[in-house]
Amino acid sequence: MTDEGSYASDVTRKAKASWERRKMEAIARWGSLDRLASKCSAETAAKFAKANGRMKEARLSADEFEYARRLGVMERGVDALEQEALNNGSSTSDMTWFDLKTRVGDRRAVAVMNPQDAEYVAATLGRELGDNFIVYTAADIVMMAHENPTALTHLKQAAGAYTTHVDVTSSEEAGW
Repeated sequence: MTDEGSYASDVTRKAKASWERRKMEAIARWGSLDRLASKCSAETAAKFAKANGRMKEARLSADEFEYARRLGVMERGVDALEQEALNNGSSTSDMTWFDLKTRVGDRRAVAVMNPQDAEYVAATLGRELGDNFIVYTAADIVMMAHENPTALTHLKQAAGAYTTHVDVTSSEEAGW
């Protein structure tokens, strides 16, 4: 290998390590790059997607310097996404999950409102709290309530009632 080829490989290796580190920092804060992009304007998200496509093309090419350059573009793209998301009022900690205070089998049941957060919440909670989790989305809960109508669902539909507190202190296991 020539000195120039060795230098190009070294530059690319360092650029890739830097990109991987930056990408993982963003994922740790936002859950995924897709979720981060969803907090930005459609134009910004499209620019990032286009940059990602060009980076993948450069990875397949023989030009190591172009690949290294595209990795740098991706890092700056993540910086731009994060800045815009923060400027839009989004928060890195805005994933909301609720403890359903019940267990399903040997797992703790929690709920998320945004279905895109389900996988990330399950992985993060399991790692942070050392417990097995099952995550239900709001759509899951509505479907389960529809499948097994109860007096509560009847009251909600017929009288427009709403729940402010549900007592789950009994040791019964959830049927679903």
